[in-house]
Amino acid sequence: MNQKISIIVPVYNVEQYLRQSLDSLVNQTYRNIEIITINDGSPDHCIDILREYAAKDERVVVIDKKNEGVAAARNDAMKVATGDYLMFADGDDWLELNACERLMEVMQEYHPDVVMYSYYREYADKTLEKNNIFPEDFIIFDEAQCRQLHRRHAGAVGEELAHPENFDAICSLCTKLFRADIIREHKEIYYIDNKIIGTYGDGLMNLFYYKYVHKAVFIGDHLYHYRKTNETSVTTAYKKDFPKRWGNLFDIIAKYIEDNHLGDDFKDGLSNRIAISIVGLGLNEMHAETSFSSKYKKVKAILVEPRYRMAIKKFDTHLMPFYWRFFFFCCRLRWTFAVCCLLGIIKILKSKI
Repeated sequence: MNQKISIIVPVYNVEQYLRQSLDSLVNQTYRNIEIITINDGSPDHCIDILREYAAKDERVVVIDKKNEGVAAARNDAMKVATGDYLMFADGDDWLELNACERLMEVMQEYHPDVVMYSYYREYADKTLEKNNIFPEDFIIFDEAQCRQLHRRHAGAVGEELAHPENFDAICSLCTKLFRADIIREHKEIYYIDNKIIGTYGDGLMNLFYYKYVHKAVFIGDHLYHYRKTNETSVTTAYKKDFPKRWGNLFDIIAKYIEDNHLGDDFKDGLSNRIAISIVGLGLNEMHAETSFSSKYKKVKAILVEPRYRMAIKKFDTHLMPFYWRFFFFCCRLRWTFAVCCLLGIIKILKSKI
């Protein structure tokens, strides 16, 4: 196995976590890697740490640039990556030391277009495995099944809706090994800024990539450690204009479906994504430092928006647990007070998991 893996690591304001992340990369048991780090105008001492590691290990490449966000950082790194395969990691997360070796074993044995794997969620006082992404711990997806994976990045349908908490469990860039030649040959595969689309940059790039996937492999190995305690993470902060940004996301997916002449299952998946996004939009408002009255008005505006009303009307919840069925029942009837109370409960429970 002499093929090279390029690992792309955007870095911003993660000084206290960066050494753990870099140590997990430079000490990979599979040695033929390049580690492309992008200091995205970080205001702390990240650049000094990156240069320290680069001085000791020639496989570490440092790109120092003004702050433009994770999308620009990843896109810039993909342009200069020289590996046969691409991986992504965040500067506050880390990999199992045998991750690259394990993934290359799978790639060499089965020759898929992508290898997917599981991960750990790292909290301040505990580590939890992310399970049930798929029903089995090892799956080879044929071309027909890969089309379903492609559609799932637009949105879930049927039995995939039984567990809304796993709605986007397969969408992270950081839990996949990609073929670099597919990305190089198809310029439409790139990362769109979350300032435009909200928080689904990973899933949208996967949607673009899976158009060209004819064979995929999933392994249940937990190879990635996703830190859940970084309060500066973009996934934990209140996002202004979030409904507008996700509206842009839905427009982009709808146009993609139309331009590529994809089927009704893609349209149904997008409609389900719009319906279930009420949870994320509502939780975002719950994180705002405003009065309950203000939160109530924002949630009500979401529930009466025609796009969400139409999606929630068609949303099939019969396979979901009771508490999810009840939540979306309240959304369908536009019981705003009940929806706000339920969102508050979800927020509390998420903080304890």
